[in-house]
Amino acid sequence: MSRVNYRVTADFSAAELWCLCADCDRGGVQTVPSPNIMTLLQRMRDSMGIPLRVIDGVRCAKHNASVGGAAGSRHVPENGGDAVDVECADSGIRYHLVAFALAYGVPFVEVCPNHVHLDARPGDPRLITGTDH
Repeated sequence: MSRVNYRVTADFSAAELWCLCADCDRGGVQTVPSPNIMTLLQRMRDSMGIPLRVIDGVRCAKHNASVGGAAGSRHVPENGGDAVDVECADSGIRYHLVAFALAYGVPFVEVCPNHVHLDARPGDPRLITGTDH
């Protein structure tokens, strides 16, 4: 079954948010990250005034394991499906992305060398450093 692309927000399409696993089709129905994280991401993009590139959105459990994702990764729909990794080409973009994420109340921000992980997990807000995978 073929995938049907559509707009999730004004600037993000479903296709750029689907699992990157070549085998993943989920019966033709691709899921996208939760509306909550996508609304926050769109607000950040509007405020920053520059395109943001999602390099990892939803992952199936198999793909998550293959990229070394956490066992309870928020990228996996069964674990919340409320995470995106946004590419950061330079430290200036990374700085602004983190600043806007904190200003808009993104609950979990992980700053990595080449991307920033954003997710809407419940609990106290956290800002941590991580590694690329």
